[in-house]
Amino acid sequence: MQPHQHAHIRTVLQVAAEGRPPPSERDRDSIISESWARCVHQHRLDPTRMCEPVILPSHRLREHQDRLEDFIHIARHGLETLYQQVAGMGYCLLLTDARGVTVDFIGAGAGELAAPVRARGGLRVALAMLARSPPPRDPAMSTRASLQGFAHAWLRGWLALAAACAIAANAAAQSPVRSIDVAYDGETYVVKAQMFAPVSQAIAWDVLTDFTHMAAWVPNVRESSIVRPGDKQMTIEQSGIAKFGLLSFSYTSLREIVLNPQTTIESTQIKGSMRRQQSVMTLSTEGDGTRLQYQLELVPSGLASTVLSQDRLKHDIEEQFTAIVGEMIRRKK
Repeated sequence: MQPHQHAHIRTVLQVAAEGRPPPSERDRDSIISESWARCVHQHRLDPTRMCEPVILPSHRLREHQDRLEDFIHIARHGLETLYQQVAGMGYCLLLTDARGVTVDFIGAGAGELAAPVRARGGLRVALAMLARSPPPRDPAMSTRASLQGFAHAWLRGWLALAAACAIAANAAAQSPVRSIDVAYDGETYVVKAQMFAPVSQAIAWDVLTDFTHMAAWVPNVRESSIVRPGDKQMTIEQSGIAKFGLLSFSYTSLREIVLNPQTTIESTQIKGSMRRQQSVMTLSTEGDGTRLQYQLELVPSGLASTVLSQDRLKHDIEEQFTAIVGEMIRRKK
């Protein structure tokens, strides 16, 4: 890591901790400092952790783009108009989905930067600088910062309008969770959740049992495979990265799956990072869609046992099933 990178990390941490930059950075536009603070506190990113970009295969990128096809189409004009404001300044424009995967971009050299950016939250646009090191300060810096502030503010308004236009197409995918109850007795977490998917029971079943491709749409899952296939009983293996605030760790899970076709999916951990993990998903028809009832019993171990909480688990379950129901809706189209 270069000295200027260490200095930048210290600056970001100070902004996040104290809410203001050091004296040497006071002339930086406030929108930049606010973005740093959101990255640490809201999106739980760790500025001290250097991660290589994750490059998705073309077919998986296409899946992310397909889910947001209507929104991308609406937002494209806004992206092009905004880029006219920053063209020639060494920036490209990246539009990412809620998982931080770049689904559209504009700008010379943007191709090499259009890789998944680990972020959390909703749709967003990033102004990515093509230079590999910070540019020297010069009299034009204040003008550039002001232009960046205007561009970000203008873009937020445009995306809000685009989101309003696209909300009808995405509403079901945004809020599929009706209720989540998380209980904890000092050792075991018990989760009871109810969701609704506006798709047939057959489509819901196909997505929930598509273990081979599950890493494409389930947050935090990097790899998923069937190690012992079977019609009604099989063994699957999954691995990924679990995040708890600024902490993150790798996990693996080897699980026995018992299927009652289109009705229940029982999952029991055989070997993995948790002391015990067992769940049941029940599907039933409701109107024009499918009701999903999920129950999980989890006994964490190691680092997870010290940082996991009821709120954290509730958030992760909601994020996971929002993404899964989103995939169901995509397959319905």
